[in-house]
Amino acid sequence: MKVQPRALAALLQKPVAQRLPIIAEGLTLVVEHVGELRRSVATLQSFGQLRAAAILDIVAGEEAAKALILLDLVRVGWADQVVASRQIRSFSSHLARGIYAEVSMMNPGSFRDVREMVARHRPSQYLDGPNDVDWVYRNTIESKREETLYVDYVQYEDEHRWVSPAESIVSSHSAWTEASKLVHAMERSGLFSLRGLELTAEAWRGAQIADSMTWPEVAGRSVGILRVLSAEGTHHPAFSAEDAELIREHWTFPMHGLDLSRLQVTEEELQKERDDAFARLANDWL
Repeated sequence: MKVQPRALAALLQKPVAQRLPIIAEGLTLVVEHVGELRRSVATLQSFGQLRAAAILDIVAGEEAAKALILLDLVRVGWADQVVASRQIRSFSSHLARGIYAEVSMMNPGSFRDVREMVARHRPSQYLDGPNDVDWVYRNTIESKREETLYVDYVQYEDEHRWVSPAESIVSSHSAWTEASKLVHAMERSGLFSLRGLELTAEAWRGAQIADSMTWPEVAGRSVGILRVLSAEGTHHPAFSAEDAELIREHWTFPMHGLDLSRLQVTEEELQKERDDAFARLANDWL
């Protein structure tokens, strides 16, 4: 016998009829935890404890992203076990949760916009600067998270220096904050109830997610689910028009078909990219 954390993959071994109730139970726990953390964030901010508030904001946002990941598991369904398994792995990935939080702030016109944004967030390091290749930067989501949480000694190409959370810019409008707001709106709408999950699965069953899918198609499905929940009285009494608008504008395209894992980029690859870019710039000046 053993105790095993991060065992969500065991969900796929359960009878299909048991899966949505298990997810609904988990969503209830996630949103309660997010709410408690957000209240602590507000308290810390009111006392000027901005660094501690920023740390809890990240934790709350990552927990909120778990809810979005579970909803995408519902939207993908159970027909493709490989895709469902990959979605479950995202539940325990800091990077995947950060990507979900970032995408929840987007206003994409099509699935292609989301796919391209995800691709930009995956590399372990990348080049940027005045010429787009001047300096090496670490993965934005990972560095933002860790530099808010930890003191570290970091190498920047040929230089080393200490970094501290004291240097982090604390914002009340971070991706993590916005993800938390979104999942609370979803909870008040009834989306996290068993009935909400059933309607979500029905609305997305058989949908073909491709670059050509546009935002109105996504928003239309979201609004359709909310209308049924409203007609059936599943909404929380506190559910508002602002909640409905937040869901319509920021419950994004299903991302279960995208690889959200870290893409390892080597120094040699970056150097070649830089050399090629400077060679092109030199030719432009000839």
